[in-house]
Amino acid sequence: MTDPFRRKKEPRHTRLFHSVTGSEAWLALSGNAVKVLIALARHDDGSSNGRIYFSERTGAKATGLSRNTVRRCLNELMEKGFIAQTKPGAFNRNNLSAATYRLTWVAAPGCSPSAPTRDFERWKDGNSQAQLLTSFGSKSDTCMETRARSGSIPDTVETETSHVSNFPAGSDSAPQTVYQVGDDDTPETKRRKQANPPSGVDLAKLRQRLVDYLRASEPGHQSRLAKDLEVPGGTLSKFINGRNLPASYHDRLARALERQGPDRQDRGR
Repeated sequence: MTDPFRRKKEPRHTRLFHSVTGSEAWLALSGNAVKVLIALARHDDGSSNGRIYFSERTGAKATGLSRNTVRRCLNELMEKGFIAQTKPGAFNRNNLSAATYRLTWVAAPGCSPSAPTRDFERWKDGNSQAQLLTSFGSKSDTCMETRARSGSIPDTVETETSHVSNFPAGSDSAPQTVYQVGDDDTPETKRRKQANPPSGVDLAKLRQRLVDYLRASEPGHQSRLAKDLEVPGGTLSKFINGRNLPASYHDRLARALERQGPDRQDRGR
């Protein structure tokens, strides 16, 4: 239904089709890249695809991320085929325009080709979704957020760096976790004690049991398990991806997995 000006009687919205959010490339996107993609899609008024002006400063203001993070996320979105740059930005005395982009799942009049290219459907990753749950298939966020004290332009950049090795060589059962320590006679710090807990639980075996259990479970079971064990969801996800698990949760998680029995875990293998 439209009004006399032929405008639809519905609020403005951003539409993401299931064919987009269910693609393999979407599952491989980092969280920050999804955030930037939605911010960019909000600038499409229904007829401006291919002429969407979106600078790093605009993206930082719309998402709360730093400009460096927005730049990395835009590169990730182009690499995986969700957006394409139709004109590079030019910041000189004669031209002060931002780069323009197109969404690849929407028609872009005036571009060549004007029909949707859907480049993300041709993107392939070596790791399947099931492998992303395992210690070898897990990947760090390629668009790590750098936080600033004020707004989007960082004063001091704090980047969280993963110490989990991406190379499986040298281990057949668990990722290689590197702890940066000094000489052997250096007193053990509180953080190092947490990284090497005295609970006697084999973290590599516990992690593998958890991964096997989740692979045999229905989607969303990880969140329910974290809630039942009163473990923060982010802590459990980091443990699956190779981080340490606080010692207070070791026995609790081990008992929960033992109650499930080996049969259910074997079905996921």
